[in-house]
Amino acid sequence: MADFTVLTDIDTLLQSANNAAARSNLGLGTAATTAAADYATAAQGALADSALQNGDTFDELIDGTTNKAFTATEQTKLAGYSPIAVITEATTARSLALTDIGGYIRLTNAASCTITLPTNATVAWASETEPPTIYFRVAAAGIPTLSNAGVTINDTLGVVAALAEGSTFALQWVATDVWDII
Repeated sequence: MADFTVLTDIDTLLQSANNAAARSNLGLGTAATTAAADYATAAQGALADSALQNGDTFDELIDGTTNKAFTATEQTKLAGYSPIAVITEATTARSLALTDIGGYIRLTNAASCTITLPTNATVAWASETEPPTIYFRVAAAGIPTLSNAGVTINDTLGVVAALAEGSTFALQWVATDVWDII
């Protein structure tokens, strides 16, 4: 709408032939002609109050009684979620387990740490609903080695050979007894 003075706006309103022309001349749009019944009532306002609100906590987002932000399937997936566990491994040997899935293992021994990746017959990796991933950081001078009897570890980029203090890598399960280094 162009800049007008108050007097010009009043003059335009007074010269309008009818209410519709006055609304159009003032640039009010369709909201000025919409029936009040087309808008939320006080009872419906309660529905808006139960919707996702700025500042809602995570628990409020997955509240099963209101289904605010997540479907039932998504809620099921989130039910088992926990923040990444930071695990400090100060020894020279670690055998991986289901409890390591999604964890961030910091290798802090100055000597090399041998990481053993058990077969699926020993640890039921394949039973997980999401493909397991285990994260690592070489937090000391000791460069890790991987022990993988019966397990294929794909390291096509040579990540393990290039590890140095401060490096990070992950083991990603791709199939029974097959893992990728990423």
